[in-house]
Amino acid sequence: MSEKFMPLIVVLAANVFDHAGYSYQSGDLGTLKQHIDDGAIGELIISDAVAKACKQQLKESADLLAEDFKKVFDTHQWKLAEGIGCLSDVPAVFDKQNLEEGLLKNFGQYLTDTHAKILTDLTKLKQIPNGYNEIYVVSDDSDGGIVPRGIEKIKIFHTLKELFHAIGSPRGDVVRAMRYFKDTQADLNSYIENILWTKPVIVEGQTWDRHGVCEGEEYDDFEILNIVVHSDVHSIECLNGKAFLSLSVKAEIEVECSYLDEGNSVWDPEEKDYLYKARGDIIENHEIAFPAEVVCEIANKQIKRKTVKPLLQRRLLLDRNTLTDRCNTDASEPGKFYEHLACKCGHYITVNLIDHKEETGTASAGETGNETAHHIACEDRCPNCGRKFRIGGVIYEYPSGSFNYKDINTEWDGENDMEER
Repeated sequence: MSEKFMPLIVVLAANVFDHAGYSYQSGDLGTLKQHIDDGAIGELIISDAVAKACKQQLKESADLLAEDFKKVFDTHQWKLAEGIGCLSDVPAVFDKQNLEEGLLKNFGQYLTDTHAKILTDLTKLKQIPNGYNEIYVVSDDSDGGIVPRGIEKIKIFHTLKELFHAIGSPRGDVVRAMRYFKDTQADLNSYIENILWTKPVIVEGQTWDRHGVCEGEEYDDFEILNIVVHSDVHSIECLNGKAFLSLSVKAEIEVECSYLDEGNSVWDPEEKDYLYKARGDIIENHEIAFPAEVVCEIANKQIKRKTVKPLLQRRLLLDRNTLTDRCNTDASEPGKFYEHLACKCGHYITVNLIDHKEETGTASAGETGNETAHHIACEDRCPNCGRKFRIGGVIYEYPSGSFNYKDINTEWDGENDMEER
């Protein structure tokens, strides 16, 4: 018998957290997390404005609690009890800053545990792939006020309890398939990334010809620096001992592009063509979306992945339609300022060290000028699995603007010794 389930998309307003009292382990927020763990809710979304409103509410709560404690400590009865010596376990000073930091940390941890996606612009809900039945909004506003107009297939609930009553829960093999996906998501994303690394790619950008016309052409040269894959379950169908997972995948691709600098071209009468004195280098960020199919085998309540098939074009095209950001590089030889890392999850990371310089000074004087030293300090996480890493060291330029050499160390969480690179 076939069993098919499509996880829901749920959008929360700030008043949901207020009504739940920010109690994450029990009550409605605890139940919400359980529905996410079970796979009934595939994606939890809050806006950046909602996140800021919740944080402000927590800060105000810390202020009120500190004031309440101050009032109690200042009473005659409290001081009398303290003088007798029966309040030895009560702190003499209430640390409001520690309380505020703790409340904000717990809120952030809940968003992490529920894989909540924070959107700066909720109009992006229109970009959610077709196939989801509806977007479920929980808000005590009668019209779901937090969601912009023009987004179709929305159902409004005023409380989390109403939402829980309305949604169904997956069972049996569907739950196993969803939990298996979440447990192995980092590995799955790395697998898809490796496929993208091997795909032929065309990068088209805006280049200027000698007549001053801006055209879309292939760059003179380009190099892919980073690929980060994000995947979500679109639907799960279980049949005859197999689980078929349909995924919605987005890949963020960072590219370093080189182009011929038309502004520095000169006419060569012998060649009867333009010669270019220099090239420019820029960094572009692109985003592509595509589906993927995952087939798993289920036997004796155990699940094992069998095949993964991203549904991609034979050749990837990165152009103005996929472009999300573009900026000029700061270094004259950008590639030599990069540090290439490999996380244990299989994800590859390229870090532009010049973006993380904390201090720049003169190391020594030479015949053609001073040797410049850039002191680097970078602390970040693997965008695939969240493993923390730290990079420190020095980059030397000599003469000014030209890469000389670097002395860089990398440390990953769980590894005590610094790794020389």
